[in-house]
Amino acid sequence: MMTDHACAVVLPRLVRRVTRAAPKARLEVVPWSDRRFEDIETGRLDLLLDVAGAPPRLESESLFTDVFVCIVAADHPIRARRLSLDQYLSYPHIVVSVLSGEQTPVDRPLRALAQKRRVGLVIPFFTVAVRSVAHSHMILTLPKRLALECAKSAPVRLIDPPHEVKEFKYEMIWHRRLTADPSYRWLRDQIRAVGKEL
Repeated sequence: MMTDHACAVVLPRLVRRVTRAAPKARLEVVPWSDRRFEDIETGRLDLLLDVAGAPPRLESESLFTDVFVCIVAADHPIRARRLSLDQYLSYPHIVVSVLSGEQTPVDRPLRALAQKRRVGLVIPFFTVAVRSVAHSHMILTLPKRLALECAKSAPVRLIDPPHEVKEFKYEMIWHRRLTADPSYRWLRDQIRAVGKEL
């Protein structure tokens, strides 16, 4: 299970590695869900790629760290290279609803500062959000690796976010019962290798 962010950044490299090493293998990626940890525990899901924060009852390993950037329309009135927090909060935002209507790694640090973004659009997909921001004065905050790819397909600009919006870690998460299984260990090795490439 992974978001479309992980699909865009991790999956192409993973598919290349797996199809070369095990051409008869079959990977199945399912959409990200709020029930992801429960699905790992019950065995409905074998492996999860997610932002840091797995419950301690599950195994996890950090894969890579990413930073955020803000994407705005090419004609957006803000011309700064980095947004101040006041600028960032003064415009409406496109929020990619990853968990219960919020974009967790962005919204939690703001909430700790008693701040909240004004939301103009909530959408479940990162890549579609880029096309939407190109036709508005809203701000879209995305992981940089994904933003660089998506920005090629729309008339947008990238701006550094306020310092209060921090970097984040991406993790691989699984249940302990699969730790010693040779096939799952092999798959984790392939994902680990992709994380090192990133």
